[in-house]
Amino acid sequence: RVRKLAGRFDDALADLDLLLLKDPKDVSVNLERARVQIAAGRPDDAIATLDKLQENMPRAKVVRAEALLAKKDAEGAYRVANEAFTSDPQLGEAVFIRGKAQLALGRKDAAEADFKRAIELDPTLKDR
Repeated sequence: RVRKLAGRFDDALADLDLLLLKDPKDVSVNLERARVQIAAGRPDDAIATLDKLQENMPRAKVVRAEALLAKKDAEGAYRVANEAFTSDPQLGEAVFIRGKAQLALGRKDAAEADFKRAIELDPTLKDR
C-alpha cells in the first residue's frame, strides 16, 4: 500500500503478485491488485484481474466500476456501482463511485445526493 501511495505501481504489483503465488484466488489481494492497476492508469488490466477472480461480490463490483470510470465509461460505471449498492445497501463506497459516475454523466444533483449518502454510510469517504 505504501508503494502505491508513493506512485511505485510496478513495485506494488510485484509485491501483490508474490502474495498471489501463495493463494491466486485471495479476494482481498486481487481487489488491491486491481486498484493499483487503476491507479497506474491500466483499467483494462484491472478488469482482467477482476475477470480472473470471477467474484460477483459487491466490493469487486465497486472496483470494476472504478475501472470503468477510468476508461471513461461513466454509464457502465454507474450501472455496476448501482448493482453493488443494491446488493449491499450499507456499502458507502458503491454510492460514492455511483456519485462520481453521475457527475461524469452531468447529473450534478444526483451526484451530490450520492456523495452525501456515501459519507453518511462511511464518513472516511469525506476525504476522497
